[in-house]
Amino acid sequence: MAPLKGKLQSFSVPFPPALLSPNSRAHWGAINKAKKAYQRAVWAVMKEQKVRRMEDASITIEMTFYPPANYAYDDDNLIARMKYGRDTIASVIGVDDRIFRQAIPIISSAEPPHGRVQITLRPILVDVPVRGVVS
Repeated sequence: MAPLKGKLQSFSVPFPPALLSPNSRAHWGAINKAKKAYQRAVWAVMKEQKVRRMEDASITIEMTFYPPANYAYDDDNLIARMKYGRDTIASVIGVDDRIFRQAIPIISSAEPPHGRVQITLRPILVDVPVRGVVS
């Protein structure tokens, strides 16, 4: 299939495990195992959902979190947990993750027992360079 240009894509990935939280104090070996397992899971569900490659210069990544339980989740912690998921998403769509622009995350109601993260990749169609000082 030809890569997409100027079109959005939306898909779900598994909810990131607690071991990937920056607040986790687990052994580095356990964290590394969780990281690899999460990357494989994200890759598999993206292939299953037929997520396509993209050729855009800048992409807004929107994340809606549906946690496995109704705990008080911290939005910046959830974004940090998704770091390895973001890397895998970028790899599957064939871009460098530095072109992602993070939208404000949404934490929705729980979806027991596993939860999920709804990802929307929205190309930024107009890229206006910022020059000088606005006063």
